Amino acid sequence: MVNTTNVASTTQSSLHNCSCHHEVQIESSEHSSCKAHDNKSSCTCHSPSFTNESVFVGLSNEAISAQILERLTTGGSLSADEARYCLEKMPLDTLVELSHQVTSQVASVHVSLCSITNVKSGRCPQDCKWCAQSAHFKTNAEVYDVKDKEQCLKEAQACYDKGVEMFSLVASGKKPSEQDLDKLIEIIDYLKANVPIKLCASLGLLDEAMLTKLKEHGIERYHCNLETAPSYFGNLVTRHTIHDKINTLKAAEQSGLELCSGGIIGMGESDLERLELALALRSLNIKSIPINVLHPIEGTPLYGQAKLSDEQILRAICIFRLVNPDAHLRFAGGRALLSEEMVNKAIYCGINAAIVGDLLTTLGSDINSDRERFAKHHYDLPDIPQK
Repeated sequence: MVNTTNVASTTQSSLHNCSCHHEVQIESSEHSSCKAHDNKSSCTCHSPSFTNESVFVGLSNEAISAQILERLTTGGSLSADEARYCLEKMPLDTLVELSHQVTSQVASVHVSLCSITNVKSGRCPQDCKWCAQSAHFKTNAEVYDVKDKEQCLKEAQACYDKGVEMFSLVASGKKPSEQDLDKLIEIIDYLKANVPIKLCASLGLLDEAMLTKLKEHGIERYHCNLETAPSYFGNLVTRHTIHDKINTLKAAEQSGLELCSGGIIGMGESDLERLELALALRSLNIKSIPINVLHPIEGTPLYGQAKLSDEQILRAICIFRLVNPDAHLRFAGGRALLSEEMVNKAIYCGINAAIVGDLLTTLGSDINSDRERFAKHHYDLPDIPQK
């Protein structure tokens, strides 16, 4: 059974205690924002409306699966209530097989592989409860300023040589200072001149001018995770809001950049809130969605957080696939904690991309091993360059 703890059913016009701790009226729409503040940027409530109307009445699970598969393979989509039905009512085996069929028939058969470098680490003024790099928590995370460009080139070249398509510069902090941005631009220019790998950046909450500058220097994709359900975000972060995240993604899109955004599951959110995150990503038309499983780090407030069950993880991946049928669902942090059987089940039911190599403050996965896993599932892999 799925966990519905802390899930309050919402109707077309119902009271909802949003994550900014104000009781507010939710109106009928795909996504409703909190009306409690004149300045909505101070509120993190952004919940989908579940009408509680009956769906798939009188249909068997086989008939429901057939109907969903036909709809998604012809360009249709699931409503919030239909997706909720699949998450909460569909047997796991049926849900996994449906998600597999949608992945096989709608999603890309080409595996998207990217790798990241922690280009600046630690001393972050934000208070994200999962993050080892926050200055608010005592962890053993490394602390250093912007890396040397030669070190970045060495890492990017090693990734390219193993058939990784994209290399991402990830920096701690809310956003880089002008001095740090200049250093990062220098690194970007150096990488573009010396290794033919696509470049991504994850540098915090940037404005359109900064994002346009990155685009002009060769960045192709911008990454900014929503992290969790918009209505749950305020339980995990207080120094910026979900709207800051969304505004950054919209500014990146305006700058002509591809978008990458996902989240971390297992941070105390409910199953239904994972669906809310999937729906929020769909509303932003995100096609590269990293799915992290929380790897609790000693010293952070989420250290000791109860782990998700295998079923919860698989249901989450399936619902991300059904809501975002043509996206690259990208295995990211935390999968080193999963069994090999679970990793293969996750690939079977919807994962068709990965962040490979080591991650920001935790070990990731071996690039060659990831390639072998996807190959066993008959995916097309990026070519390894001929030397």
